[in-house]
Amino acid sequence: MAREGDGRQHSRWGRSAPPHPGTSADRLLESAESRTRTQPRFLLLGEAGILLAVIGLLDYATGAEISFSIFYLTPVVFATWFVGKRAGITLAVLSAAVWLYFEMTTGRGYESVIAPYWNSLVRLGFFMITLLLLERVKKAAVRERALARTDPLTQVANGRAFEDRAQVALGMLRRNGRPLTVAYFDLDHFKTVNDRFGHSEGDQVLRAVTSTVDGRLRNTDMLARLGGDEFALLLPETDAAGAARLLDGVVSSLSRTLDGRWAVGMTMGAVTLLDAPDSIDDVVKLADALMYEGKRDGRGKLVHRTWNSVDGLIDPHPVAFR
Repeated sequence: MAREGDGRQHSRWGRSAPPHPGTSADRLLESAESRTRTQPRFLLLGEAGILLAVIGLLDYATGAEISFSIFYLTPVVFATWFVGKRAGITLAVLSAAVWLYFEMTTGRGYESVIAPYWNSLVRLGFFMITLLLLERVKKAAVRERALARTDPLTQVANGRAFEDRAQVALGMLRRNGRPLTVAYFDLDHFKTVNDRFGHSEGDQVLRAVTSTVDGRLRNTDMLARLGGDEFALLLPETDAAGAARLLDGVVSSLSRTLDGRWAVGMTMGAVTLLDAPDSIDDVVKLADALMYEGKRDGRGKLVHRTWNSVDGLIDPHPVAFR
C-alpha cells in the first residue's frame, strides 16, 4: 500500500507480517480445531467413543480375515488432539479392549491362551506411544502457531494475527451491529533515535510503546505491530465515545513515556465503524489515511472519525496531544 507523504511502499499488514500457511492440510486442521473448540470436552469424548463403537462393529461384521488394526487408532488420535492426553489414554485402553473382544468373538483361534491378551497389551503400548508422540507434535504446533502470530521483538501480535482477529471482529459487526474501532499509528521522529543512538535504543523505544499501550487496553482489545514503527489497535464493540476515552488514555500515556526519554512523538488515525465495509483492507486504509491527515496537519495528533457505508467518513475529531 502506498503511503502518502513519505513515498514509502508497504504491504497491507506491514513489513513484518508473515504470509499465511500455504498448505490445504494446515487450513483444514485449523478449521477443524476452530469448530471443535466451541464444543464441550465431554461431547468430543462421546464422539470419539461413538467412532470407536462403529469401528468395532465393522470389525465384528467383517470377520477375522479382514484387518481393522489401523482404524482403531483413529479415535485415539481424535481424542488426544481435540480433547487432551487423558482422553487419549482412555480411548487407547478402550480401543485395545474392544479390539480384543471382537477378535476373540470372531472365531480366530490361538494355540496359547495368553496370546490374545499379550497382543492386546502390545497394541495398547502402540496406542500409548502414538498418543504421546502426537501430544508432543501438538504442543510444537501450538508453539509454532503462536510464534507465527507474534512479533519477535515486542511480543505483541503481528500483522497476520491482526488480520485474523479483525476478520472475526468484522463478522461480529455484521451480525450484531455493534460498532468496531480500528486505530493506526506510528512514531514521529523515530528514525532520529536509530540514527543518533543505534537500533538497540530504537528497539527499546518499540518495547516501551507496546508495554505502555498494553497497560491501557482491555482484555478484548488487540495491539499489533505491523512493521517498523507502525502499530494497529483493534477495539471490538467500541463506539466513538468509548474509543475516544480509551485512545485518549493511550496517547496520553505514550506521550509521557516517549517525551520523557526519547523526545519521540506519535500520530494516530482511528475510525469507528458503524457498519462493516467490504474487507479489513478497507478498514486499514481508512485508519491509515486519517493518520497521514494528522501528519500533514503537523504531526502529534489523533484524528478520529466515524464511518458508515452511506455517508463515509464523518465527524472529524482531530486532537493534538503533544
